[in-house]
This record gives sequence, structure tokens and C-alpha cells, in this order.
Amino acid sequence: DGRPFVVHRREGPRVLTSILGAIPLPFLAGWLIAVNLGTAAAYAYDKVAARRDGRRVRERTLMLLNVAGGVVGAWIVFLRMRHKTLHRRFWVVQSVASVAWALIVIGVLIA
Repeated sequence: DGRPFVVHRREGPRVLTSILGAIPLPFLAGWLIAVNLGTAAAYAYDKVAARRDGRRVRERTLMLLNVAGGVVGAWIVFLRMRHKTLHRRFWVVQSVASVAWALIVIGVLIA
């Protein structure tokens, strides 16, 4: 009918619940397993490369892997190998991404 799609304030949570409810749980679980394994591998590789003065993984790539859902893998290597722990922006990105992904997973589970 030519009118723009508008979400009214009261409908916002219902729209979000509808979107999150459309994500199949097996797909989300598979994605999170894969991206966390990849993120942990990238962080570990970068740590080893840093020690050996080898080719590094871009910081932007590591942060994007976090935002893509690799927060658990990132935290494990971040804390166990003490990689990037002195970089404030990594603390911020990992913390914000962790909260966001926790809310997404909770949203999918209750939707």
C-alpha cells in the first residue's frame, strides 16, 4: 500500500520476539559452536604469532569474530593465554558482545 513499515513503541518487544523466534535453535547452536571454535583458534594463533614475531591476525578480525558470536572462545583464550588483556578496546568489545549474545540466546530460548 506504499506506507513505510513502522514499529510502534509498544510493538517493539513483540517484533523482536518474532525475529528471535524465527531463528531455529539447532542453527544457532551450530553457528555458536563453529564461530567459538574459530575465534579461539584465531586468538591462539595470534598469540603464538606474537611470541614468534610471525604474521598476525588483524585486531579488527578478532573483534569481528567476537561480535559474530565467538565470545566464549575469545574469553577462554583471552584469559587462559592472557592475550590482548592489556588492550582496553578488547575488554569493551568482548564485554558488550558477551551481553548482546547472552540476550540473543535468551531471546531465542524464550521466544
